[in-house]
Amino acid sequence: MLTTSASHFKRDFGEYQRKVRREPIEVVNHGAPTGYFVSPEEFAEYQRLRSAASRRHILPADLSETRRAALRNTTIPAEFAAPEHLMHE
Repeated sequence: MLTTSASHFKRDFGEYQRKVRREPIEVVNHGAPTGYFVSPEEFAEYQRLRSAASRRHILPADLSETRRAALRNTTIPAEFAAPEHLMHE
């Protein structure tokens, strides 16, 4: 995540409009965060997740394709892959 001062953000807003397409931008004033600038896609995902959180569960359809792909590519470490033996102890 990029971080910039409020004065730089205001002065170079056009530059940050391009940069936000790649990653969110934290805007700080005197070292403290004052807000975050995110792409429309990131904000839409935030809204979907916030709505899903109120349902107490998240469906795969609530996630972006990037996050669904990350889940599909996740592997379980071998030591946790088959914990059935713990059920018999």
